[in-house]
Amino acid sequence: MRGRVFGNAACGDDFYGMQENDRQLRKLLIREPEGQRRTHIHVRELGQFNQRYALLFRDYLRDSQAARNAYQVLKQRASELFPDSIDGYLFLKEPVVHLIYEAASLWGQSTGWEPDQDFI
Repeated sequence: MRGRVFGNAACGDDFYGMQENDRQLRKLLIREPEGQRRTHIHVRELGQFNQRYALLFRDYLRDSQAARNAYQVLKQRASELFPDSIDGYLFLKEPVVHLIYEAASLWGQSTGWEPDQDFI
């Protein structure tokens, strides 16, 4: 799920099985002003795959303590291994994000998950 930047703010995610320029993957990435605390705000288009993906991923991690804890450990270790390389960090994180999404999809099907009404 490695992000791509187009211009200054528009980008998309790479997602297995989808074309890299697929509209369903587009989002805006907003960063902090220079010198401020690091911030990443992802703005996704209502009703697109990328929006549903993010909400399903979030809700699955909220529900599964084991997955949440393992994901936290992965992110901590990746940042320790690659403190100055976002590419290295994403190289480790990307395949795990896809595994979590697959588990989240199964969880969503088994629980009847639907996005929050506030987000649709």
